[in-house]
Amino acid sequence: KTVRDLSPDTLISGRLGGNARSDYDSEGDNRIPKGLRPGDWETPATLNDTWGFRKDDENWKSSSDLIFKLVDIVSKGGNYLLNVGPDALGRIPAPSRRILREVGKWMKVNGEAIYGAGATPFGDELVSTSWRCTAKTGTLYIHLFESPGAAFAIDGVEGRVSGVRLLSADPSSVRFTQDGKKLTIDIPASAIRPPATVLRISMER
Repeated sequence: KTVRDLSPDTLISGRLGGNARSDYDSEGDNRIPKGLRPGDWETPATLNDTWGFRKDDENWKSSSDLIFKLVDIVSKGGNYLLNVGPDALGRIPAPSRRILREVGKWMKVNGEAIYGAGATPFGDELVSTSWRCTAKTGTLYIHLFESPGAAFAIDGVEGRVSGVRLLSADPSSVRFTQDGKKLTIDIPASAIRPPATVLRISMER
């Protein structure tokens, strides 16, 4: 109540606990829900095993792991809050800088599938780690973490697909067929680029 009275535009975290009238909820540290979660929420997480800075903690997460977790969280409707701990001189550790630059390089190409995107309209994919879907109005984004082989097929697509293309440094259209709610996309093997290849599926309006 005090925060609301003094600063109505301030966002209040669900980590206050109890019966706090928060604007969003938080998962436990480094915890990601297994399935879709309604409402506004986030996962607070570390780049290694420590909050803040600890000079003897060298157990750094890989950029591929962080990218998967970022996509996984967004596909479930959440936000990823990453901790970066500067040392006593205010310097961001070199491993943190390297990891975040690698994530940033991927985001530069695929950011539209993350920024402003929301949860998957499917959900069946959440039982494995091979792919995820994020979505915007009129657009689906398929994130492939493993090669699906010659084609990728998905059931439950609502509406007609008008086009499919890769979000890559050299965007190109890919062939697809649609039979009712089943969409099959032909993917050249050369198009698969770790840690995640993203397909942009545009729907007819």
